[in-house]
Amino acid sequence: MDIPIEFRAMNLATARKSPSGVQVMNNETALYYARYLMKRAISAVKLTIPDTWDKDYVSYILFGYGYGVVVNVPRYGVIFQGCTLYGRNVYYQPTRALTANPLYSPPSQGWVIGKNCEVVKLQPDFCGMKDVVCTYAARLALAYEAWQMNTQNSKLAYVIGADGKSQSATFEKLFDKIQSGVPAVAVGQNLFSKDGKPLWNAFSSNLGQNYISPEISADMRSIMAEFDSFVGIPSNPNSTKKERQIVDEVNANNVETDTIIDLCVRTLNDGFSRVNKMFKLNCKAEKKYPLDVGDSGMEGSETE
Repeated sequence: MDIPIEFRAMNLATARKSPSGVQVMNNETALYYARYLMKRAISAVKLTIPDTWDKDYVSYILFGYGYGVVVNVPRYGVIFQGCTLYGRNVYYQPTRALTANPLYSPPSQGWVIGKNCEVVKLQPDFCGMKDVVCTYAARLALAYEAWQMNTQNSKLAYVIGADGKSQSATFEKLFDKIQSGVPAVAVGQNLFSKDGKPLWNAFSSNLGQNYISPEISADMRSIMAEFDSFVGIPSNPNSTKKERQIVDEVNANNVETDTIIDLCVRTLNDGFSRVNKMFKLNCKAEKKYPLDVGDSGMEGSETE
């Protein structure tokens, strides 16, 4: 059961990590985008690991928690496990790992990094991609909410003032016939004054001015492209730019796209190299979308 917290306490608790009191992630829409983006981030790295390891488990541990440990247990052999790290050496790096699995017991002296286990991490700071995924998921959820509200509100086209139920029913039938495609609809004299002026006042909302769903959709595509560039998935760096792109712009986007994913792959392979040496394995990580940074593959100075 959740503890009731009033807004002042909530703002105090979240102000250190969020610039506002908007709780964006506590809804199914944001969680939907978070799940989707996490899978998208995982897809950017190709892992070569033993067939006996569960690839989904390994991927979600590395990208979600940021690190895991490879150990050798009598019943299951060499396996990858989620863990908690503790202890420190002279460089303030962890020296021991703690695993919690009811199907085996760790050695009596525990898991000692470099002696009977090795750590594999996604990034140098031992962090995964959860913070990045949640940040972009929140942005997409807010944009989707705005898109949904604008699309719903744009359905209202006309408001007609009528005098009495009889006249209201007449206008409803008139509008139904027009909407069904009838080219000409006849109405009675009771809808006009003696001098021939209509008795109704029609209010027409300016849908063209108020309908911003296409712009919101373009913003969502831009957010997705920004996320792709962050996690190493090639995307159009100028999806909203109408003029021609020069080669330098494409190369600059390649550098931006390759920066974080290159660091992740190098960090993973650094851990895998120690795992391979200790347990005689052949684990490695590769970029699924390798980019030849500095060479766009184009001869001219511009591209469409």
